[in-house]
Amino acid sequence: MNILFEKYNNFKINNFFIVRLFFYSLPFILFFPSGYVTVHISLLTIASSILIFKNNIKIKLILVDYLIFALFFLSIFSTLINISTLGNIIFIKSILDIRFPIFFLIIRNLLINKIVNLNLLSIITLISSTLLSLDIFLQHLVGYDMFGYEAFDGRYNGFFEHEAIAGGFIQKNFLISLLSIFLLNFKKTTKIFLITFLVNILGLGVLLSLDRMPFIIFILIVFILFALIKNYRVLFFFNILILSILFAFLIDRKSTRLNSSHGYIS
Repeated sequence: MNILFEKYNNFKINNFFIVRLFFYSLPFILFFPSGYVTVHISLLTIASSILIFKNNIKIKLILVDYLIFALFFLSIFSTLINISTLGNIIFIKSILDIRFPIFFLIIRNLLINKIVNLNLLSIITLISSTLLSLDIFLQHLVGYDMFGYEAFDGRYNGFFEHEAIAGGFIQKNFLISLLSIFLLNFKKTTKIFLITFLVNILGLGVLLSLDRMPFIIFILIVFILFALIKNYRVLFFFNILILSILFAFLIDRKSTRLNSSHGYIS
C-alpha cells in the first residue's frame, strides 16, 4: 500500500511530463504538414490548461495579454458585423483563432513557473534548424535529401518536400537557436566557434533554399546583432563576410551551370 502511495505521489510531482513532451517536441513537429502542427498545439494548450488548473497554478496577466486578447475579440466582433459578406465559416474561424492568444498566455506562464525550460527549447530548435540546413545542403550536392526527397520545382526544400518554406523556417528559428549558445556556460573560444558554425550553416541553408526574402532578413538580423552585441562585433562582421563570399560563389556556380546547359561553355 505504501509503495502505491509513493508511486501516486511521484506521478503527481511529474504530471507535467506530457506538457514538457509536447513543448520540447514542437520544433520537430513544425516539419510536418500544418494539420499536424495545429493538432499538436491544440493538445499542448489543452494538456497545459488542465494541469495548470489541477495544480492550482496562478495565471499571471500582463498588459500585453490584455492587448492581444482585445485584438482578437475585435476581430471576432468585426467579422460578426460583416458576417453577411464574409460568411459563417470565416466567423467560426475568427472564434477558433482565440486559441492563439490562449496558447501564448499558457506558454508564457509555463516559462514563468519554470515548468518548461527555454534553454532546452533553444537547444532543440538549434538541432532541428541545423539538421534542416544539412539536409538542404545534401539535397543540393547529390540531388536528394536523407529521406530521398528530390528538389521540387527547382527549389531545395529538405524535409518539407513540396513546400517551399525551408528558408523561412531556418530564418525564423535563427535567433532562438543562437540564444542557446549564449545561455549555456561555454568558454568564449567555444562560443566563437559555435556562433561561427551556426551562423554559416544556417545562413547557407537559407541561401540554398533559394528563398530570397528569408536570406535578406537573415543577413539583416546578423547586422543587427553586429550593432547590438559589442563583445562579438568583429565575429559577426567576419560571419557577414563569409556569407557574402558563399553567396557570390554559389551565384557564380549557378550562372556557370546555366551557361553550360545552354551551350555557352564548351
